[in-house]
Amino acid sequence: MNHMPRETWLDYIRGTLAPEERDVCDAHLAEDCASCFELYLEALEELAEELPEPDAASLQASVMEQWDLEHRSAAPAIVGQTGSRRHRLLWLQHPLFHYGAAAAITMLLMSSGAFQFLLGSVSAAVEQAPPDSTRPASETEPYSVRWMEKTVGLLDRIEPKRERGDNR
Repeated sequence: MNHMPRETWLDYIRGTLAPEERDVCDAHLAEDCASCFELYLEALEELAEELPEPDAASLQASVMEQWDLEHRSAAPAIVGQTGSRRHRLLWLQHPLFHYGAAAAITMLLMSSGAFQFLLGSVSAAVEQAPPDSTRPASETEPYSVRWMEKTVGLLDRIEPKRERGDNR
């Protein structure tokens, strides 16, 4: 692999290279040569003061143009289709279509009795569970109630000590 000297990278950045040499430099950068890329970055830093400031509007336009080109190439099925086919494909990707499909499926499941079947199996499982009277109170009582009872009990134990004048 032929590495480009630093002077070549300086000329490349200035734009003074012949088109053939510029193509060779482009290809060399595309090959991911780390040492030449490092030389290119150093040359770029050295010439930073000489380089003109980019025009924000033209930079934005070129970036958006590149985005459009890449976006179109990423979806070849839609781009290559006729107008009505493209419209149909875009319509199928719209969120409202998805909501409508979900609502239709839900209505179908409701009318077919699928939810009733699920509800029946849950009801059967609840009926087979032991009644609350066979469970200990500590399992059926919510934690918040238990914490309140312990707090009230603690306060009841503290209050009589205060009435007697005991500070402990």
